[in-house]
Amino acid sequence: MLGICEKSLWTLTAPRGPIPAVKLGKRILYCPLDLIQFIEAKKVRGGQPT
Repeated sequence: MLGICEKSLWTLTAPRGPIPAVKLGKRILYCPLDLIQFIEAKKVRGGQPT
């Protein structure tokens, strides 16, 4: 969904980064809405970061 490698996603996952996640056993789960909000916040509009 983000088009990044697992290591990059790990660095963006809370508490290291802004993307919330839930850990169940060895699995890390992300809410799709949280990922969409992260993408929207990082969009570049008109050549200027938002």
